[in-house]
Order: sequence, then C-alpha cells, then structure tokens
Amino acid sequence: MKTFSTFCLFTFCITMSTLVALGSSNQTANSGKLRFFIGPFEQATKTAQHMKLPIFVYVHKGTGSYESAFVNNDVADLYQEKFINLKLALNTPEGVRFYEKYDLSTREAPFWMYFDSKGELLGMLKGQKTPQELLKAGGHYSSRGQTVSHETGNIPRMYQEFIDMQNTYENGARDPQFLRKFAYQSEKFHEPYEHIVKQYLDSANPKSKESLKFILYFTTDVNSEAFDYLWRNQSYYASLYPANILQARIKNAINQSVIKAANKRNKVEMNHACSFIDRFSIPDKQEFKLQMKSQFYQLTNNWDDYIKETSAFLEQEHHIAPSQLQEIAWNYALHATNKTALQNALLWTETRLLSHDRGNCDYRVTHAALLYKIGKHNKALKFIEESISELRNKRGEYTNLLKLKDIVRQKTSLSNLLG
Repeated sequence: MKTFSTFCLFTFCITMSTLVALGSSNQTANSGKLRFFIGPFEQATKTAQHMKLPIFVYVHKGTGSYESAFVNNDVADLYQEKFINLKLALNTPEGVRFYEKYDLSTREAPFWMYFDSKGELLGMLKGQKTPQELLKAGGHYSSRGQTVSHETGNIPRMYQEFIDMQNTYENGARDPQFLRKFAYQSEKFHEPYEHIVKQYLDSANPKSKESLKFILYFTTDVNSEAFDYLWRNQSYYASLYPANILQARIKNAINQSVIKAANKRNKVEMNHACSFIDRFSIPDKQEFKLQMKSQFYQLTNNWDDYIKETSAFLEQEHHIAPSQLQEIAWNYALHATNKTALQNALLWTETRLLSHDRGNCDYRVTHAALLYKIGKHNKALKFIEESISELRNKRGEYTNLLKLKDIVRQKTSLSNLLG
C-alpha cells in the first residue's frame, strides 16, 4: 500500500502541474533547476497541508528574470524536497496583495518568504542572495515546518475527480456537458482551459442558460473565445443581463489583458485591449481608459509615458475620482523630473483635492512631497507643521506627515516613505 500511495501522490502532483518533488528518491533526474508550483498561494497552502510541507515563496519585481541561485543543484534539491515552491511577481494582483499584507517595498525586492503549511509567515529575506544564504535559510525554515509524508493515504476526492476527468478527456470524451464541467474544473485548478472552452462553444447551444453563464464566466481577457463571442453578440447579452454585470465582466477582461501585456512589456497588446473600451457601453470611458493605460505604464516603469498620458487627461478637465488623482499626484512626486509636470501636480492637489477635503492626511502628504520635490523645502516644512497641528487638534491621523518631516529635514528620498 505504501508503494501504491506514493505512486498516486506523485501522479497527482505531475498531472496537476504543481511540479513539486515528493522526496529524495525523485531528485536525481530533476536536480539542477528549481521548479515552481503553478497556481495561487491559497492553492499552494492546501497542497502544503495535504503533503505536510512548509511553503517557500519567491517574490520578484516581475521582470521575468530567473535567479541564478535556483540553478544551483544543492539549492534546487533542498527546496524541491523540503518545500512547496511558489514564484510571485509584484505586478500581479496576488503580488499586490502580498505587497500590502506583508508591507513589502519594491526597492528591497526580491523577497524570499518562508511559510508554514498553514500559510503563516515564518520569516523572510530581502534583496539578492547567494546559494549559500538560501541553503542556510532553507535548512532553518524547513526544520520549523513539517516534512513530507508518503503515507498520507488516498488523494483527496476533489483531486482524484479532476484526474479522472483529465483521463476521460484524453480518451476522447467531447460531450458538451462534460466539456463545460471540465472547463470549470480546469480553471479552478489553474490548468489550461481555453481549448476546452472553444470546444464547448463549438459544440453547445450558445444561447442555452448554461452557455450564457459559461460565456460570461470565461470572459477572462480580450483574446479569449468567450470574450469574442460576447463581443459579437453584445446586443443579445444586453437584453438578458443587467448592464452592471456585463460592464464588470468586460472591464475585468480588459484589465487582465492589460496586466498580461505589461508582463510582456507589449504596448501594442495594451492598446488592443484598451480599444475595446470605446466599443462597449462602459460608463466613464475616458477615466477607465486612463486607469488601464496608467496601470500599464506603472507596471512597466515607463514613467515618461505615464506622465504624458495623465497630464493630457487632466488638462482636458475630465472627471476623475479623488483617489485616482491622489495616486497620480503621488506618482509624480516619486517619479517626475519635469518641473512643469510637478507644478501641475501641485496645483491639482491644491485645487482638486485639498479644496474639497483638507482633513485628508494623504492629500496633505502628497502636496508637501511635491513642494519638496520642486525644491521648496522651507514651504514644505511649514506646510507639514501646519498640517500636523491641524490634524492633531482634530484627532486625525498624521503619522506619514511625521515621516515626511524627517525626510525633508534630512533631504533624503521620498521613496523612504514607502519602506
């Protein structure tokens, strides 16, 4: 039974594309390069609990580079045997969640994060590390987690059911009802599913209740089969679904496409995704288009085009949410070098933010930061002192103003406020 259980668990891991090794007996053929779990952190945690392993997460800036330390045989073998290994880019939605939850800073990336099998953070390293440093950390944190057990019993039922579905599909099953269920399960387990979606749409009645829900669900990016169908039949969908549901799905598909384009640093793909904004009935089209384009330039660190795009938008007096304007102005303070652009941002914070809400600490921090960036250090300090006094009297939050005050006095970088 032990041999059979080990074989099943190994088959499950390979079939699910997790690419995690089960023990030292499997390492020889696979040594030389660390392989990573495919799927979100939540799924990695479930797998870690089942396999009784701690989790290692490599968090990088999203440049697509592969750390040379992972090619080291000793590092690959240790981490393959002792951890569920996950790679995460800061410019992805889950990367942003990690950035916020664990108070990460892009200037300190990459991060080498170690979790127990329940997903609780054990510790982390920051910055570039040598193979020797990773071996030391891996040995330390693996000893605080649980080691893999090959006698974990049967594969959980939901995994076994999916493996059975994969086998059924590989044996030629193409019934529409089966394809529909298989597509949902493949998406759930982060397996490729676009080809299954296409096969379903080619064989099913596209106007059935199940198909309509299916198409909406799989409208995941502008290049998907489901999005294409929705695009060609938008009038029909508009007659069946509330406008807010359709708009949410379309905007999500465009947003995901822009993120993918940013990961590939492909401006043509970004513009293609944004072109659909004008083709669908979306409220506040111009503001949403600005959000998408500015997101692309942020993720690709193209601050020159970011400033051009946002400046052109704001000069036309388009409507914009205060939170988005605040983000833009802060990015100017951090990244703009053109004095005219900085002065414009200073004016925006005064006339379009502080004039409506002087009690907002973030608005005040951004305004003072822009004064500092322009070179008006004394004015910045005076504004900070006045803001602290006003907010203290109102029992408001002003911690970041105190931090900014130190930055201005010491004449250090505004990026220190992010750390």
